[in-house]
Amino acid sequence: MSQSSQFSDFPLQEIMDHSCVFTAVVGQDLSILKANQRLADLLGVDLDNQISLEKVLLNPKKWTDSVQQLDQGQDPIKKTLKFISKDHLPIYLKCSIGFHNGRYYMIGIDITDDVLAHKALVKVAQIAQMGGFTYNPYNDETYWTDMLYKILDLPGDYEPNGESIFDFIHPDHMEAFVLAVQSIYVDLEPYDIKVKVISFQGIEKWVRIAAYPENGFNEVLFVYGIFQDITVSETASLELRDLKETMEMALMAMNSGYFTFDLKQDDISYSKAFREELGFEDHLNKTAFKQLIHPDDVEQADQKHLEQLRDPNTQHYFNEYRLRAHDGNYQHYEVYGWKIFDKEAKVSRIIGNLINREKEHLLEVEKDKHERQLEVLIDNAFLHSVLLDKNFRIIAADSKTQHRLEKLIGVNPVLHQSDFTAVLNHEEAQDFNLLRSRLRMGDEIRMELAHQFLDPEAIYDTLYKPVLADKDAQPENYLLYFFDISEQRRIQNELKQMNHKVQQMHEMKTNILTKVGHELKTPMSSLLLTTDLLTQNPGQQMEEVLAAQRESVERINTTFDNIVNQSLVDQSITPLAKAINLTASLHQLGRTYDSKAQLKGLAYEFKNFSKPIIVDGDESFLVQSIGNVINNAIKFTEKGKVKIHCRESAGLAVIMIEDTGIGIKNELINDIFEPFHQVSSGDTRAFDGNGLGLSFTKSYLETIGGKISVSSVLNYGTLFTISLPLSQDGQGN
Repeated sequence: MSQSSQFSDFPLQEIMDHSCVFTAVVGQDLSILKANQRLADLLGVDLDNQISLEKVLLNPKKWTDSVQQLDQGQDPIKKTLKFISKDHLPIYLKCSIGFHNGRYYMIGIDITDDVLAHKALVKVAQIAQMGGFTYNPYNDETYWTDMLYKILDLPGDYEPNGESIFDFIHPDHMEAFVLAVQSIYVDLEPYDIKVKVISFQGIEKWVRIAAYPENGFNEVLFVYGIFQDITVSETASLELRDLKETMEMALMAMNSGYFTFDLKQDDISYSKAFREELGFEDHLNKTAFKQLIHPDDVEQADQKHLEQLRDPNTQHYFNEYRLRAHDGNYQHYEVYGWKIFDKEAKVSRIIGNLINREKEHLLEVEKDKHERQLEVLIDNAFLHSVLLDKNFRIIAADSKTQHRLEKLIGVNPVLHQSDFTAVLNHEEAQDFNLLRSRLRMGDEIRMELAHQFLDPEAIYDTLYKPVLADKDAQPENYLLYFFDISEQRRIQNELKQMNHKVQQMHEMKTNILTKVGHELKTPMSSLLLTTDLLTQNPGQQMEEVLAAQRESVERINTTFDNIVNQSLVDQSITPLAKAINLTASLHQLGRTYDSKAQLKGLAYEFKNFSKPIIVDGDESFLVQSIGNVINNAIKFTEKGKVKIHCRESAGLAVIMIEDTGIGIKNELINDIFEPFHQVSSGDTRAFDGNGLGLSFTKSYLETIGGKISVSSVLNYGTLFTISLPLSQDGQGN
């Protein structure tokens, strides 16, 4: 057979009509001369009427620029074109376009999902500052995305290779990165590493590099990975780590240099370790303490002390001076503390700690970070924080929390030294009282709680931390930290709900497969049985056997029609509505079911419209919808009659289908239109069916503006009423 003969037998038309490709022939004036049905359905155009490509193409200039190359005799080109569908949604087709005899020939495939997914990935990469790369070890070909170029500040003409990434790794991190890369080529394992890089413009950045190998035959065939800019988060992490170290040192300082100054009793006491370090007595008054301050610093320290006491705008206390140790030498100290107010809003006590500034390594670290250390600790380090005294009274809080507490109880809780339980509801107060004994023993407690005084809708990771003046003594203060973890819990709950929905979908799939399998198995078994009868007794009961086979085939056909059409309706895919002579369609339908009723010995009364009635819809879908109701009426009626009466009323075509069958229970009336629902169910149900007929009927009628209603009396019969709007112009919609 010649090549031309083989090609002439090739089913091109069938491929164009029944495959996933879209084809069209376009004139030089951009008119669509021909197109396969798939493209016409997608764009919602009529193949019999030529339309311009400009009406369905969202980027016609791209077409014009592209085909200019073809007009000059070039080979077919490949372009991605953006169309608008009949639903006014963008559709991306990857097309191959050729030119012959003054016409453009186009064939394409739908890549809309790929384009939208790519756009989503690009947006995610922009938000997450994440680039991607691939590498082929065999030909040393590598590809870097635009975001990776942006992270490394690369010019557009930069051409990377397999070794290029090493040019940007910071020298301090080169050894770790080399070991990570070796894990791919030696161990055939992926790596995920955090390193510092130096960009093309000399800027240091923190990045996360993760690479994953595609392996085969015990070697790496291909490598792909991500390159994420984590400079902001890593810098914040280092700052938080630095802050944590500072806090730990502050607590150490509190244990060694902690003091209380009772202004009313004129009594100053220091922690045991600090007293031993400086040789102080157990208790000092203000006059005795002044004698320990360097003479040159006394006046300035006293003036600073009075200014701090008189300042109503801050709860913090700060001073600095030189103190004489037991060996007679003076050392520089800074004092950080909290002012405690009495009920008259006057300072009654100062608590805090002294930091020795003679040690140079502490001087550099503490100079900026311990100036107002408690303010940083409470106002900046945590979302919400409260400082309690040893009697669990509020003596300090961050500004946000203090505002909430003051609004809740009507007074400033710090100035009034309110008991912490005063801001709690009854249940929270009971829970806190149970914790008091553990806190007094120095136990650190952490738990997840909801706090009404902060945000009733939020969940907090709560930390109760005793502050010890001496490791063997009872706590002098208690720090309470509240971390909002509501977002974490919300995500966890959403994951649980998603898992539940997945389980529900799995159960629904199993139910569908079980019922459809049962519905197909019964008529198939009947077909096999009747075929055996014909084979074994070819001359006996021919009409009955053929009737049984015909019924089984019709049942299988109906089942498939219901499943396919229900799926189309569920996906909002229905044929275009056209003008239908409902009277003629019902006439044929009535005759079909007349014979079925007679086979069951039922009286059958059919009263059609008295004149031609025109409605808009798809005749096949509409006939199936009405037929499902009539078929149910005959199926569920063992004796009596089935009546079908049609009339025109108020612009509607009304079809009433009434039977004297088994009826429907009141509690099941609203369920019969649900997919896969049956009046009788289980292995012993009296009537077969797949439960899709009425569901499809209701769904389709509603898509063309119709309605179906039902009334029924159990064991007496059922009445279905179908209402369809008459066609306005007789031309269809």
